[in-house]
Amino acid sequence: MKKNKNLKIYLLAAFVIVFSFILLYIAFSYVNDQIIKEILKSVSYSLITAALFTMIGNKLQRDINEENLRNLISEKIPFLLSLNEAGLDKIDTSFPLKELKYCNDFLASDEVVIVMNDGKRFFSNNIDLFRKRFALKNKKTTFILLDPDTPDSISVLTRKNGHEGNYYVNKINEFIKELKKEKLHDKYNLYIYTQNLYTTMAIILMDSFAMFSLYRISPGQDIVPHFIYKNTRNENSEYMRIKNDVNKLLKDGTKK
Repeated sequence: MKKNKNLKIYLLAAFVIVFSFILLYIAFSYVNDQIIKEILKSVSYSLITAALFTMIGNKLQRDINEENLRNLISEKIPFLLSLNEAGLDKIDTSFPLKELKYCNDFLASDEVVIVMNDGKRFFSNNIDLFRKRFALKNKKTTFILLDPDTPDSISVLTRKNGHEGNYYVNKINEFIKELKKEKLHDKYNLYIYTQNLYTTMAIILMDSFAMFSLYRISPGQDIVPHFIYKNTRNENSEYMRIKNDVNKLLKDGTKK
């Protein structure tokens, strides 16, 4: 369709040019009135100029479009393919558990693993969703928290977020007790682990999606990107790398 449009433009411009030359021929050969002759000449020259500019402009526009297409193919497509291969589904400013597909996966997953420093605020912000999951039978939820008895990691976390003393020791221990009280169904499997390494990211691992967010290096809290990867069943996908990382934490962690 685009080729037909370009052809029509060129044919119309060619027709205008031919028509203009005919007018010029008439003006010089048959018109004796000087005013009419000048009018015909002006009209003819204007039409020829307009037709030529139309043809040149159309050619330049086509070249630009072709160049843009080449750039799209050579630069953008490989980038998009790499994102697709990695399984990146979305980047957000928080964990998008209120979005339907992620919410459904959180509830439907046979197993959900949450890795965080203490997890208390995240749990409180999503308490209704957690309680829906806790009320389901034969579901497994695992929390991996920072070990409150690891003084070096706790000290760094406390200093980084502007707290003092046993702030995080108490917060993590209280949260573990709170989690155990929230278990609502006898057939529900709730597991709590602690790990003695410094937590570099927060992770939510579900059956179909894995989410993680990084922590800023400088003190205080700030908005950070949250990456959501889908389970593509590809061993080289980011989802599988996250899952392998979580499994290593579980293997080396301490069950509470």
